[in-house]
Amino acid sequence: MDKGRDPGGVRILYITPLRALNRDVTIRISRLAEELGLRVLLRHGDTTQADRRRFLRNPPHIAVTTPESLNLLLSIKNREKVFQNVSWVIVDEVHELLESKRGAELSVVLERLEKLSRRRIQRIGLSATLSKNSMREAAVMLAYGRYVAGVEDNSSKRYSIRVEVIDDSSFWEEAVARIAGLIEETKGSVLIFTNTRSTAEKLANNIINYFKSNNKNYRVEVHHGSLSRKVREKAEREFREGEIKALVATSSMELGIDIGRVDLVVQFMSPRQVIAMTQRAGRAGHRITEVSLGVIVTSSNLYETLESGIIAVRTERGNLEDLKLPRNSYDVAAHQAAGMVIESRNLTVDELYDTFSRSGSLAGLSRDEVEAILDHLDSVGVLRYDPGIGAARMGRRTLTYFYRVSMIPDESSYAVYDIATGSRVGEVSEKFIESSLLKAEDTGRFRFVLGGRVWEAVSIDYEKGRIEAVPLLVEDALIPSWEGEIIPVSYKVASEACSIISLCQYDRGDCIRALKHRKIPEKRAEDIWGIISKTVEAYGGPLLHPFNAVIEYTRGMSILHACLGSKGNLALALLVSKLLEKDVRVEFDYIPYAIVFRSPTGVPGELVRRALETAAGMDRVERLALLQDAVRRSRTYLIRFSRVAKRMGVIDPDKRLPLDFTRRLAENLRGSVVEIETIREILQEKVDAEALNNYLDSLRRIEVVELKDPSPLSREVLDNPYVKRDVAVKVTSIAMDKIVESIKKSIGRRDVVFVCVSCGKSWRMKASEIERRPRCPYCGALSIAPLPATEYGERLLEAYRKYRSGVKLRGEEKKLAREVVDRAMIYLNYAGQGLGRYVVEALMSYGVGPARAKKLLADLVSRGERAFYQQLLKAMEEYAANRQYWDVVRKRLGSRPKPH
Repeated sequence: MDKGRDPGGVRILYITPLRALNRDVTIRISRLAEELGLRVLLRHGDTTQADRRRFLRNPPHIAVTTPESLNLLLSIKNREKVFQNVSWVIVDEVHELLESKRGAELSVVLERLEKLSRRRIQRIGLSATLSKNSMREAAVMLAYGRYVAGVEDNSSKRYSIRVEVIDDSSFWEEAVARIAGLIEETKGSVLIFTNTRSTAEKLANNIINYFKSNNKNYRVEVHHGSLSRKVREKAEREFREGEIKALVATSSMELGIDIGRVDLVVQFMSPRQVIAMTQRAGRAGHRITEVSLGVIVTSSNLYETLESGIIAVRTERGNLEDLKLPRNSYDVAAHQAAGMVIESRNLTVDELYDTFSRSGSLAGLSRDEVEAILDHLDSVGVLRYDPGIGAARMGRRTLTYFYRVSMIPDESSYAVYDIATGSRVGEVSEKFIESSLLKAEDTGRFRFVLGGRVWEAVSIDYEKGRIEAVPLLVEDALIPSWEGEIIPVSYKVASEACSIISLCQYDRGDCIRALKHRKIPEKRAEDIWGIISKTVEAYGGPLLHPFNAVIEYTRGMSILHACLGSKGNLALALLVSKLLEKDVRVEFDYIPYAIVFRSPTGVPGELVRRALETAAGMDRVERLALLQDAVRRSRTYLIRFSRVAKRMGVIDPDKRLPLDFTRRLAENLRGSVVEIETIREILQEKVDAEALNNYLDSLRRIEVVELKDPSPLSREVLDNPYVKRDVAVKVTSIAMDKIVESIKKSIGRRDVVFVCVSCGKSWRMKASEIERRPRCPYCGALSIAPLPATEYGERLLEAYRKYRSGVKLRGEEKKLAREVVDRAMIYLNYAGQGLGRYVVEALMSYGVGPARAKKLLADLVSRGERAFYQQLLKAMEEYAANRQYWDVVRKRLGSRPKPH
């Protein structure tokens, strides 16, 4: 800095991706800055209005902020005063921004800042987890086209990671006991990571209960993004001060927040990424000379064990995944165009194109594409663009659009309700719904684990953010694992796993040595050798090879063993499913090492073989076109389209639209910049086209093996926690008993309006009270009609009263009065047999009218109570699945239709 005088304004910008990290960095920087007479201020979304005014009135020497806050600050009126003397920009935790549109937008924001400052800005990126290729991408993001020097610490951080395998037969209890043991064995603090928030809550609670039951006094707390800021900060502070022995956390604790000394990091289940394990294990032994100690506690599923071992070794070696900066994103360009228009009031296409071409993320956009984006923004009122003079200016929605739209991924969640009881059981993320619908496109139904139980989604209300689900029972369900699918396993990790499996087909000694080298305990290594050798026996030889495709057809499903990683296998599954369409509509599930194809009519292995042969014979452009078509026709496309449309100003950011409206909007914008960006974003985030093409181009043989029962290796695929919830599911008598009890309790609590068709009197009571008072309390007749205590029930009662008073009814009212009589006759017929309670339960269930109730009660008499409740549940499912249709009909007719 200049000596002797202060030129005013911010001189150093320190950018981090998280507000929590900003607070921590501000505290640490302030200690040093104060000794040098420098002022430090924090500026992000949580900053108070008083601090914001102070920031603008007297800018600090050093400003700590987020990429989004800097973007907005560049549009303020006195931006020159604040930023004209910026000389250094430091971007911390670069890897967190690099593979997202947040990083893509920051790349453009830095170019805008460069124009604003009178000084040449030195840009500095910091990260502990960048591979060589990722470092090159980081250089593109921060300083495209400029000289960049890479500075590495040659001493390199040392890691020691071991793998502990827990048998699946009693996995949860043993895992809790082992982690509790690790906490006891460790002298200092222990940080425990899980892949999901629900698992963090459950694991922390179970560890606490374990210590209580064993009279041990260790304090254990939980930390994740769904907790309030105050709760998180309190946990961080008390962990740092040594008041908490163990903290169970998600990725919320990966980044460099100061939490003091950590002696051991425990990872529960495979971390799925080397980068994640490196970040997490690096929280232990944080001093330069110390070794970071980590333990992965994982299940005995072959793929989970092998994946954990490979990631452990790769973490020690520093073999990190490669990250890639999103290129030429239309929504990033649209948002930045709005910001630059606010900045200059009259922006020429030349100025916009020049800024974009100097940024790493948008340098590939053509001038025609830039003009198409401006045309789009003009069409939705965000900007006013005149192609004749090649200039854009502010429109009626410029400010609201710019300040409300963000490139931070939308973390909206959907509430899950039990259709049997109507109760709320939890929530799942929109990202999970996207992944699930890609796999179950034909039916739109998918299964997941929540709250320790397995559920099947029956209907999704996209406008209300609501899922209605039916409970199921899975044998030996492991853990709530749905959210973990957000973390993809790389092609490199998957291909190494399958290379080891291939090696294990030939020699026991080589197999055991390779597995032990990957940290896998000897006993489990022997088990894995046994699984693979028995599979070779079942196949009649060693067929598994990186350049071979092995399709196992068993029990009506085809299991394709392919090791392209999470994104590569999804790409392959989408492509094969698309090619199978002419023969059979399939659903699929996948892990990084295999794909399971299934349909109600079965999926023969020969069909999958033919589809693979066709795919292998295509050129890369044809494959991409098929993938784009598969994506465009999915429900996932509509969910993602809605998000991109918000970021491009078509939809208000706070709106949640019905699926039908989104579908019509997508049809109207076919071929638009919104559609192009939506498809590009899905393909970039969800699939690995390079892994797909390399696999298909190098494919030598396709083997089809038909077996009565799954081979030992395929059993490991089907038992994998990320597949098991979809494939190995069966509703048992225990599950049905629980569902029946839930239905009884739920309906029993409902208010019912009864009307007697003998005397005309009406009264109200709980459904459960009908067993004590089965007759009319006024005349003693059994001819009573149960009506729902809703607006529809009131209309039924009103129509019947008119009918009894002699008023001539027409149309809808006549039907309503007739329905009351039908309800009474059904009750009269069955109440005389002591079955009145079942009549009330049937007629009070969603989606059941008199006609459907008669069929249900016939099942009750002929097939028993269990058949009655099974059919009742089915009726509720069907109504839930078609509710949106009935809502539309009701709005058009002005009344509630009878669904059955």
